[in-house]
Amino acid sequence: VYSFANISLTELATALNVQSLSEGNVLTLDNMKAALFSPNGNNWNGTNGIPMSNWQKITVTEQKETHNLYVCRMIAKLEFKINNITDNEIKIKNISISDITPNGTETKLMPASTVTSNEASEMQPNLPDNPTGGNNNQSTTVNVLNGTEEITIANNETKNATVYLNESKIDPASRYGLFMITLTIDKDGANEEVRYALVSNDDKKWTYIARNDYRIIPIVLDDYKLDIIPIDYPPIGVYPASVKEEDG
Repeated sequence: VYSFANISLTELATALNVQSLSEGNVLTLDNMKAALFSPNGNNWNGTNGIPMSNWQKITVTEQKETHNLYVCRMIAKLEFKINNITDNEIKIKNISISDITPNGTETKLMPASTVTSNEASEMQPNLPDNPTGGNNNQSTTVNVLNGTEEITIANNETKNATVYLNESKIDPASRYGLFMITLTIDKDGANEEVRYALVSNDDKKWTYIARNDYRIIPIVLDDYKLDIIPIDYPPIGVYPASVKEEDG
């Protein structure tokens, strides 16, 4: 049984490369697993339902039998929990995450594995070997706030920011081999700062973000000062080779 939500019959027919879906069409599991679809999940705004799909093997043994059908979200939900432990109020002007599959890129219509219960299933990205569409098949950086809003966080306060994303995985040739988070902040009216962090690969599960995932990334904003102390031992009467300058 193939189950779908928030995907039209026309979109399904296009994904399956048929003129239309009607009674008598033979939909083999191999064909369904090979079908491609563009969920366009980055910055999904909720105006249309999230596309969902699933496949299940069901054995019918008697009349009036009841079977539950499940569907799996084709995109992921990512939440940032931001805690400010500096002494100043901070305005988050933008949050971005790198190495995300661009909108317009085709992914597999079906999840990598069947969903057979109402418990959240752990998935792997089901991207084709040679995806088409998107930004020249390259990953993109997704902005969470898009410069249209700010998040103000007082000292010792925590606030959340949520974004929907296409399922993604880190290219082995990626510069760092990890997702990079970038924050643009305004600290107590001071000059704009940019802070960067790599998402640590905890439990070997942070080189990908799969469909149906609900991922949470905690971010703690703190203040540090780096002081460099050069030590030089020049001969008597010779100026030292090291010079230290302070910029405040």
